[in-house]
Amino acid sequence: MSNKNVKIGDIFYSSWGYDQTNIDYYMVTKLIGKTMIEIVPIESKYDETNSNQYQDALLPYKVVNPISKKLRRKVLKGWKDELKVRIEHWRSAWIWDGKPKMATNYNYHR
Repeated sequence: MSNKNVKIGDIFYSSWGYDQTNIDYYMVTKLIGKTMIEIVPIESKYDETNSNQYQDALLPYKVVNPISKKLRRKVLKGWKDELKVRIEHWRSAWIWDGKPKMATNYNYHR
């Protein structure tokens, strides 16, 4: 898959977890060749309007921790032709659609 549909500043998200859902966001910082990109983890911010007692709505917040590890990943085509990158062998990140992503509320299981 080509990286021609990706630009610097684009956001990818990963939704993962076993008994809870976690959300991680990544920002594209560099295009490498024709198929690779460099991404870096970014912070998320709480969206009170779309959250509830069970789930926290999270939005990407383009703040990069200077010690965050930059990841070089190949752009892949996922289900329904959505762009994705493999973060780890068990987890992928998908191109963000602009909507808040839902994570399990920290206090839900307490």
